[in-house]
Amino acid sequence: MLDWEEILSEANGQYSPSVSFKQKQNPDDSGTRIILSKLTRVSNFSEKDTSISLSKLFNCFDSDFIVSVQRNGNPPIILTRELRYEGIDQQFEWDIEDLANKINSNYRSKKELKGKIISSKKPMRQDLRGISLYANGRLVNASGFFGASEADHTFTYMSGWIDADFLDEFNDDLISTDRQSLSWDLQEAQNLQVYLQAIMKFLVKDWSLRRKKAKEKDDKKRSGIDIKNWVGTMPKDMGKAVKNIVEKAGKNPAIDDEEYTEVAQGLYKVMPEYPIFHWRNLHKQVQNSSKEKYQNGDYYGALEEACKVYAQEVRRTAILKSPDCKNKIEPLDDRVLMDKVFSEDTTKAILSIAANIRRPDGVLMDTKTRSSLEAAQRSLSVGIITGYRNPLAHEQHNDLSATGVISEQHCLDALSLVSLLMLRLTDANKAESVSVD
Repeated sequence: MLDWEEILSEANGQYSPSVSFKQKQNPDDSGTRIILSKLTRVSNFSEKDTSISLSKLFNCFDSDFIVSVQRNGNPPIILTRELRYEGIDQQFEWDIEDLANKINSNYRSKKELKGKIISSKKPMRQDLRGISLYANGRLVNASGFFGASEADHTFTYMSGWIDADFLDEFNDDLISTDRQSLSWDLQEAQNLQVYLQAIMKFLVKDWSLRRKKAKEKDDKKRSGIDIKNWVGTMPKDMGKAVKNIVEKAGKNPAIDDEEYTEVAQGLYKVMPEYPIFHWRNLHKQVQNSSKEKYQNGDYYGALEEACKVYAQEVRRTAILKSPDCKNKIEPLDDRVLMDKVFSEDTTKAILSIAANIRRPDGVLMDTKTRSSLEAAQRSLSVGIITGYRNPLAHEQHNDLSATGVISEQHCLDALSLVSLLMLRLTDANKAESVSVD
């Protein structure tokens, strides 16, 4: 038994504690018990806080070495490595052994390091931050980030421990006199510090990437909108502005999930995908045929596919309207097809898009008006094939772009024209079947 008063009263600095033996109440009991008695502290203290502090000083707690703290008969608190993370809302985790394969370093002892680093969803309390370094279970460097200074805000989210048992094998005493840090001026310590700083740099980048992905996933869950893909369909300046609004709403603690959803969905209604190019207004068949190339930014390919599907639909509809002319319609070149099936003279047209267009009072519109609409469908259909589909099929798209003969903007405008022609065709009424010369 150690007596504090007797220790203080020994004049020569030599103290011999008294030793006594007691019979174990349970023969199976084993271990060591340290009892602090006759404490004079007036202010209250928490055995939980004491347990957490002890768990930070040592890193040897596991199923083979169990330590507990008990106060005045209260239930004992088992010390564990996880206890030091009490109160941390964990988000991500890294294994030190795994990082050895991800960090480019020639440090010879990197595969002997073990440990775990975690990050929280929100900044941690000051006393929880930092990575502790241990050698054979005892603390050799207090919580910190080994001199890594970049992205300090990242480190407010991080805590963890690293075991470096090999430090005890060196002849030089690498541990400073205060037992709270390594003597970083020694070469072996410097080599370790360089590698630990490389780990810290990796964590800063990896944490940022994982945090970003987690936020995107969370925002999508909250709003029901894939923010990243949505913003990606906009011009850069517009997308940046929209993203900024959504992110500020997401970070504002005064805005709850329901209000955030209203903000995101309200913006989406006002500014849906592809707001400049009006993708949402294109005819469904045009969208279906050109979607993949359109989303990949290949507007030349998108227009070519749209022209193909329009020609196919014209041919199919013409045969459906005049099955007797099938053998004459099928082999027609697409440009000739448009010229044959549409005509401002409805008596010669296989397909009519304006024959039965009426005013609100039910009276047929003027003959010249209907004739003009028919002529427009024919001329524009011939034009879209001749002026766009054929050049896109016969020339390199890069050459068309470089010369400006057909630009990306031309393709986008032409897609709207194909959409209009397809819409007219969809709504067309049946014209009388006629023969094809």
